[in-house]
Amino acid sequence: MSEQTRQKISAAQKGRLSPLRGHHYFERSKRRAAQKNRPPISMETRQRMREAHKGRYHTSEAKQRMSISHRGIPLSKEHRQHLSAAHLGRRHTEETKQRIRNTLTGRHLSEEHTQHIRASHLGKHRTRETKQKISAANKGNPRLRAAVKESWNKRRILVQC
Repeated sequence: MSEQTRQKISAAQKGRLSPLRGHHYFERSKRRAAQKNRPPISMETRQRMREAHKGRYHTSEAKQRMSISHRGIPLSKEHRQHLSAAHLGRRHTEETKQRIRNTLTGRHLSEEHTQHIRASHLGKHRTRETKQKISAANKGNPRLRAAVKESWNKRRILVQC
């Protein structure tokens, strides 16, 4: 097409709105079009891209934006299984355990939250072996002993009423 023809077409289109203005494509269509038009990336190119981005870090603002954009997106069952498998067998360091302990110490759950937790555990039965393991793990724990005493005292008061 000659330059003169292009200028004529351009002049004829000036001031008109695009026929696709306001048109929205389905996500599926967008993905399909992107896959069709994109040639496969070679391993050599991938390696060069990897080297080019090595050492770069996202800013805290960028991380915050990414976090917000990913919220509320449900993960598939398969994706959740992959995430679970990726962390299987990992252990927290003593420093990490201490940080978690400090964060959770003194935390009080709301009544609604405790009811949700209670409802999720209702109907589950532990085996005798599991109960013995839990008992052995909790022997000698003074905080647990105090909590058990308190719950028994509450039960006594309820029975007496």
